[in-house]
Amino acid sequence: MNGVKFLFENFLKDKRVYVLNQNYWAHHLGKAITSDKVESENWYRNEFANGVKIYDGNPIYSLLIRPNKSIRIIQEEPESNAPEITAWIQQTEGHKRNKIEELVISLELSELTKELTLELVRKWADKDTGASNMEALIAAKLEALGKN
Repeated sequence: MNGVKFLFENFLKDKRVYVLNQNYWAHHLGKAITSDKVESENWYRNEFANGVKIYDGNPIYSLLIRPNKSIRIIQEEPESNAPEITAWIQQTEGHKRNKIEELVISLELSELTKELTLELVRKWADKDTGASNMEALIAAKLEALGKN
């Protein structure tokens, strides 16, 4: 993969690696966002109606944060020759909420994409960061990576 060291490369093929990957995200996001800002971890229930877990990486990890924001990390299987990441803000609803602004990050996990994800997550968790500010930050960061 031309110099990009991907983490948890086989996470979609091995449930044990998938769970280790989820724990990796929980650990790093737990360090990036103070617990007083987190309302609920694994906000998206990634399972079928019968309770069977879905191991597809969408999301690999999610959080509901105060006030009325969420974070969803979608992890894709590594297929690129360069770090792949994109992010956007969207409106969503759920869990007795009418409107939640959601930061969605889709990536192939490498050290570089992890660090950028954590930077975006920390900024989004700041109660003073609105959607337009976040979209501008995302655009600047992705442009610096040559993704826009």
